Amino acid sequence: MGTFVPKIYLPGGLDPQRREGILLHEQTHLRQLDHFFKPFCYLVVCLHWFNPLAWLAYRQFSLESEAACDEAVAARLEPSRRKDYCQSLVDFALFPSLTLQPLALGQSNVKARVTAILGYKKPAVWALVLSLALALGMGLACFAQPVEGQSLPSKASVPETAREEATVFSLPVEEYDHVSCRFGSNPDNFSYHKGIDLAADQGTPVLAAASGVVTTAQNHWSYGNYVIVDHGNGLTTLYAHLDTLTVEEGETVTTSQQLGTVGRTGNVTGNCLHFEVRENGTVTDPETYLNLES
Repeated sequence: MGTFVPKIYLPGGLDPQRREGILLHEQTHLRQLDHFFKPFCYLVVCLHWFNPLAWLAYRQFSLESEAACDEAVAARLEPSRRKDYCQSLVDFALFPSLTLQPLALGQSNVKARVTAILGYKKPAVWALVLSLALALGMGLACFAQPVEGQSLPSKASVPETAREEATVFSLPVEEYDHVSCRFGSNPDNFSYHKGIDLAADQGTPVLAAASGVVTTAQNHWSYGNYVIVDHGNGLTTLYAHLDTLTVEEGETVTTSQQLGTVGRTGNVTGNCLHFEVRENGTVTDPETYLNLES
């Protein structure tokens, strides 16, 4: 009982043989700060009452915190005295009023806990090291993701015949519905949008904005299926989230030649063409090169 100055209360007349195990269990709860974490987790469950994953996580937290305390007791007690501790767990579980308290510690999954305590063996050092390494590795993997601004590969050189000046591009999607996202800051997800999105039906032809050479035609974690065309004058165009590709790397294309079809591959919420223009490697507003209706 108590949050900032917690105290352990024991029933009067408690068998001395059971006292040590109970105290070790509750002291482990205090060392783990379970009297802080469990109310906090329960608050999270109350706020996310509609999410079954929140309830599952809360249940698993409760089971794991009790298992950690049981292991601490089993590691300190002789095997012959662990039976007394297990009997305390069974007796405690017989009080039905306590099992209705969501913040109470100690009543969950008694059968599995007794089985684990009686069969407890101190884990080997190598197992602890391996478990720690796996946990750290999984944690790093969850935080890692490709850098959004990573350089994109260029796998073909541009022949002299394709070096044409292009100041006004042809529309890459002639049958687009509207511009769903424009170039620049995106207040919806606090990011910088490096092109424009032209919303269109899936399968709508995607056309080359000008003649040039296809330097990239592949898949990307964010762009999905995408194509890059080098126009030979410092300008390159990028066409992303394509459903299908109809060109290959190294292929020379002409203005309005089909590169693929509109889709929703990669990191996108709907069917559209993500169109970028880069001038000497620097992204620039594609609308300065296009005549858009909306």
